[in-house]
Amino acid sequence: MFEFLKRKEKPVQEVQLKQGVDFAGAKINQIGLSDPYCPEIKSSYGFIYGERNLYPQQLLKAYSTSPIHQACINYKVLLTTGEGVYLDRTNLGLDKQIVAEQLIHFLNKSIDCIVNDFFIHNRFYLQITWNADFTKIIKIKPISAEKIRVFDINEDFEPISFNYCFDWKQVGRFGTKVYPIFNTDNKKDKIQLFEYQGPTPGKKIYTLPSYRSSLDWINLDGQMAIYHNANITNSLNPSLVVKFFQLPDTDQKKETIRQQLVDSFAGAEKTGRVMTFFAPDKESAPEVIQLEPNKLDKTFLGLTDTIQRAITYSHNVNPDLLGLKTPGSLGSNAGQLEEIRAQFIESVILPAKYKIEAELNYLSSINGITGIQLKSKI
Repeated sequence: MFEFLKRKEKPVQEVQLKQGVDFAGAKINQIGLSDPYCPEIKSSYGFIYGERNLYPQQLLKAYSTSPIHQACINYKVLLTTGEGVYLDRTNLGLDKQIVAEQLIHFLNKSIDCIVNDFFIHNRFYLQITWNADFTKIIKIKPISAEKIRVFDINEDFEPISFNYCFDWKQVGRFGTKVYPIFNTDNKKDKIQLFEYQGPTPGKKIYTLPSYRSSLDWINLDGQMAIYHNANITNSLNPSLVVKFFQLPDTDQKKETIRQQLVDSFAGAEKTGRVMTFFAPDKESAPEVIQLEPNKLDKTFLGLTDTIQRAITYSHNVNPDLLGLKTPGSLGSNAGQLEEIRAQFIESVILPAKYKIEAELNYLSSINGITGIQLKSKI
């Protein structure tokens, strides 16, 4: 009955390699997320950032597909600026209060993008608009980091201009726009681009995220869900095979037999029923075969703890803070968890908070305002 499913064996063909061909440098299906391709060579669109110039887009995909990685980012963002930007205005004069109110309005609209880009990309950008005589900033607008590439640099490899594209995957459709870097000495361009870029050892033009060492694990975390969904949707997973050694006269009789089996034994509520067949002799009796279930899910289950640990450790987040208990442990009591949280805030959140506040206060000081703080969930 199932003979047509058998495939004929094909002879194995040897692949002859030509002399002088070197495969030592060949890399097949390399992800390259932890150390992206960033040559210090300028193209027509600026300096390349990763394979196909899409490393920031790969970072966003990692954020959107890995639940653990996303939870770590969101947790750090919440603790850094959960309640927005704050400034004590009690000792400010009326004119300064008006200026401060405008700045706080712009910064509160920008702060979510700023902090998210800080933790995802280790950089953020703000579009700055000057007044007519270049004495004050009249508008601040965030631009997502994935839309920006370095366009030109000076002799010290420091950016002096940037290239903006709405979608770098479709650069031919949307085109690009060049922005000069923010510079108080520039009295020509009213719209400039302010950049913060965290340092990365060994990198000259572009920075890399602090969690880059776990990007392969982050990618695996996201791919596991895709695999299981595709496996359930596309796989053939019968649990029993019933072989009948008599061929029904018509297709209608075949379908009737199949439907009777489904009606009698399929479904959770019919579990445990006795399957009984009657036949005039042994040769014509049907054969019931129990199929072996796919055990690949158990292999992936064994990786779960390793994936969670690799991702959380790269973020300097203790798994207990996210409710991820170590297998075999009894868990942490409230005092220990509070101590872990305090240490995390001291070593990770506060340094990030102070760096962002320093940049925002530098910009606000141009308008005579200082003392801006991030009001966080601490």
